[in-house]
Amino acid sequence: MTSVIRSGVLSRSFWVRLHRYIGLVIAAFLVMLGLTGSVIAFEHELDAWLNPELFRVSEQTAPVLSLDAIARHAQQFDPDAEIITIRIKRNHGESIRVDLKTERGTMWELFLNPFSGEALGARVRGTFVMDRAHVIPMVYRLHTNLYLPGRWGTWLLGGIALIWMVDCLVGFYLTLPPPLRSREKNSSCRNWLSRWKPSWGIKRQAGWVRFNFDLHRASGLWFWPVLFMVAMSGAYFNLNAEVFRPIVGLFGDLTPDPRKTLPKTLPKTLQSGADPVLGFSDAVLVARQRLPAGNDDLELSFVRYMPDLNVYRVAFDHKGRGSKAFAIEAEQVFINGDNGTLTGQRGYDSGTRADRFLAWQFPIHSGQILGMYGRVLICIMGMLTAILAITGVIIWSRKRKSRGIK
Repeated sequence: MTSVIRSGVLSRSFWVRLHRYIGLVIAAFLVMLGLTGSVIAFEHELDAWLNPELFRVSEQTAPVLSLDAIARHAQQFDPDAEIITIRIKRNHGESIRVDLKTERGTMWELFLNPFSGEALGARVRGTFVMDRAHVIPMVYRLHTNLYLPGRWGTWLLGGIALIWMVDCLVGFYLTLPPPLRSREKNSSCRNWLSRWKPSWGIKRQAGWVRFNFDLHRASGLWFWPVLFMVAMSGAYFNLNAEVFRPIVGLFGDLTPDPRKTLPKTLPKTLQSGADPVLGFSDAVLVARQRLPAGNDDLELSFVRYMPDLNVYRVAFDHKGRGSKAFAIEAEQVFINGDNGTLTGQRGYDSGTRADRFLAWQFPIHSGQILGMYGRVLICIMGMLTAILAITGVIIWSRKRKSRGIK
């Protein structure tokens, strides 16, 4: 017991072993998550570059079609399919995307010319296909749930994120200089900061083994805050209801998610065979009137009809979000599909301080918190995460061989 606990505190060797074995358990996941995360930091740009026929349209002087007109054109793709979401936010010269769900449960992403309603092409969401049309969505799904059924992949990666948070803390602790032994207290290295300094650098003209160790320690230390925040926001995405919200709720009030609290109803199509009274365009007009004061400049991002609630979910966000730093304001307004009454609202300005803390998680995880520079940083952090995992495994392997362990 004394070899593990010294003076009532777990020994440094314990933390070294913990860091080592946690790293070995999650190394393969971190390599995959890091590399896929680097790709999806520029998901939209890469997808548009690979599939210009789906995303690019010629600029026209004609006005953009109304949402209801877009919906009618989308319905022609499959008259029996259910229109789930119309994604309005786009760059100049780009198409509008409509998500449809068929009677068999297949989810289609349909790309339409916003000026004419012409269908430019479609792809199945979530399919594992290595072609230009599907490769970026495939990478995105690998990053979020590993293509595992149900919520299993989401929970697994959420658990990896929590373990990674712990490992980040342990790794940081191990970079700190250990306490001086009694015979060293009279030496010239008593200054704590001077003893910590080597952890921040890579020794020049050192052998491969030392270089690998310094790269692992120094890169993790320099970018530790970013790595820890990425791990934390990863836990937010994958274990939001299970872990993240309950913990944040201990420190502040959280606005209930209307998707979880509103009573379920039979879809309109099952009740009377009729569509909701309000169309997509009317729902957006009503929702914009419900925005908090000072949010008139928010731009429409998407509108989604939820048939089991008979509610439109209308999302607005800050202009320039994704390219400008600290453009994080966003609001979601929930409108009854028949009478237009407000059934729920969540967002940055309409929420509590705890809600705002949650609202920061996506911009942090995606790098959008710092605009284009942040996205570049996250792309680099993804590659660095893979490097940290690989160098950690190499350190373990070298030590294992040096001890003669087969």
